[in-house]
Amino acid sequence: MAKQIIDDLNKEFSEKIANDSMQGIIIISFIIMIITLPFSFATGDKILQYYHIVYIVLLLFNYVIFQKTKNLIASSTLVLGPAFFLLLYGLLKGLDYALTWIYIFPLLTYFFTGKYYGTIINIVFNISVGIILYVKLHSKSNGITDLLVILSSFISITAISYLLEANRQKIHHRLKVTSMLDYLTRAWNRKKFDEDLKNEIAKVKRYGDEFSLIIFDIDNFKLLNDNYGHAIGDAILKEITVIQKEKLRTMDTFYRIGGEEFAIILPETNIVGAFAIADRLRQNVEEYSFANLIKITISAGAGGFCSNCNYEEVLLKVDKALYRAKEKGKNRVESANI
Repeated sequence: MAKQIIDDLNKEFSEKIANDSMQGIIIISFIIMIITLPFSFATGDKILQYYHIVYIVLLLFNYVIFQKTKNLIASSTLVLGPAFFLLLYGLLKGLDYALTWIYIFPLLTYFFTGKYYGTIINIVFNISVGIILYVKLHSKSNGITDLLVILSSFISITAISYLLEANRQKIHHRLKVTSMLDYLTRAWNRKKFDEDLKNEIAKVKRYGDEFSLIIFDIDNFKLLNDNYGHAIGDAILKEITVIQKEKLRTMDTFYRIGGEEFAIILPETNIVGAFAIADRLRQNVEEYSFANLIKITISAGAGGFCSNCNYEEVLLKVDKALYRAKEKGKNRVESANI
């Protein structure tokens, strides 16, 4: 479950970065194509001239569509696809500009399509470039040497582009995960909880599954901080996070959503199962030996989801169950009729 969450975060964050960059890439590509248009006409090659003009029109169309749809795949295709064939055609015709611009293609491909598809596209592109250059150079003096120099440098650029993309994804992954973690306990934070709860509700409504929610907090935590200091209070929060996460299933997700308040989303779990899990967690805390032999207890509210409830209703009803547990003497679990 945790790995899936991290993978989803990484994908989401990478797509956001790519989306933010796409508009600039389209504009830069458009400017480059306008600047180089006279050179296409100077060659006298009608096919190249028409292709160049069509590419400019596609970039304008791409810019307008991207503003409305933010469809990264479609926009990437409209940028990379024509560039792929334009560069190969330029190489086939022996145009010097094509030999220069092929070195930019791997970097853009990896950035917009990722490591997997970028590698496939670049393998095809490398082979195509190699075949075209071989046809153009093999019969010339030192042609094979020139071919090997160009191909080795191009393959090196492709490999470097791959490594840069892999490193970029790792950095984005770490940044995204860090932004979703509570700085003290390293549990998922309130922002992540809100997103996950809304997604879980949407999933249940769509597919008819079930899930439950537990919210608990530490009894008399303010008094504990006043008597023992905030350093001890922080240590208690960390310990509770560790001992509770150890007792959960791999599919369950644990969050710190407030000062001493925590939440757990339990997929595929009804209210009976949620209540049992919450009470077991309560017992774990009650029986655990904390630092300085401090006695710690928690109170919890547990609720199963109903198909006609929304995010606010689910949260409110489980919160009310937690408050009832507090009012009835603490160190107990109350169920919510969601």
